[in-house]
Formats: sequence, structure tokens, C-alpha cells
Amino acid sequence: MRTIQKLIEENNKNKVNKWIGSRFRGIEDLTCDETGSLGEDFLADICSRVGLNVVYNRNKISEDGTYDILIEDFKVEVKTAREGKKKNYQHENLRQDEDCDLYMFVDLNPESIFLTIIPKWDMSKNHPIFNKKAHLRRNSNNQRKFDFSTRSIRLGIEAGVTFKHDTLDESQLEDFIKSRIYSFAKVAGRV
Repeated sequence: MRTIQKLIEENNKNKVNKWIGSRFRGIEDLTCDETGSLGEDFLADICSRVGLNVVYNRNKISEDGTYDILIEDFKVEVKTAREGKKKNYQHENLRQDEDCDLYMFVDLNPESIFLTIIPKWDMSKNHPIFNKKAHLRRNSNNQRKFDFSTRSIRLGIEAGVTFKHDTLDESQLEDFIKSRIYSFAKVAGRV
């Protein structure tokens, strides 16, 4: 009789871990919550460095709504995902009733970060850029899932709402974030 350990070894024998030797080695060992905090910490840090006004306390639940970071008075909900086996990114637990202004999606593959910054939208309808809905989770009337495929990433880049960061120089990423935040501020009449 084969043991559980032997079965696990047989199942894992031919698997390749794409994260070994990559820039982001170790992220595969983080829990989903730890990965989410990593994305929030990353964005809070980079936004502060470029001179944006940031209010962030990773361990505090906001009393004035459901969001993770306040950036230039915009309530931002951050969703961080690792690239899955099918090269997709799964963003969990979005809610239509979240009191946020913007979503920032931080998507990591072994060598790149894709950052997408979009305003909140009616999730029961197709997103105008990605042409898909955030679908309801099973047995839920409010929690949604909004997955990105390689096509979604491409559409976001083409529309200027997604940036691919794959170098050690963060200046272009910083410029992208500032540009997106300031464009929302203009639309909102804040500048």
C-alpha cells in the first residue's frame, strides 16, 4: 500500500515551480492574506516616495468605509494576486457596496508586476475596458471575483490603465501611478 507521502512525491515529481530563481521567489509560500498585505505595503510605500499623500495602517480597519489605503483623499481598495497555472490572476472578495473610489490590482508573475488602476464601477455590468463582469461568488449575494487573463492585461495596457513593471528602475512605475491618480483628481475636480 502506498502512503500519502509517497503519493504526494509521485504527484509532485514532474511539477516545475516557476518561482524558483525568479525575482519574486518566496511569494508562492505566502498565504493569500500575506500576499494582500504585501501589495498594500508596496503601493503605500511607492506612493509615499513619489510625494502622494498616503494614509495607511495595515492592521487597522477603516471606520469610514471598506478600503485599504487613502491616496490623495481617494479611498483605494487593493487586490493582489500571483500568476496562476493558467497565467491568470484571481482577485477575490470585491463587493459592490465597498466604499472605495479606486481599485488597484497588483498582479505578480515570476519576473514582472502588472499594476492596474481603475475607478469603482457597477460590477453587475461589463467593465468598459475589460468587457467582463466581476462575477458573484457561489452562495453569496455581494462578494465578487474579478479575474484577469493575459488578454485582460493586454487590454488594460492598451487602454493605459495597466502598467507592466519589469525592471529594477521604478521611475516609470512611479510616473504611471502619479499620472493615474492625478487624472482621477482632475475628473473629480480636486485639482
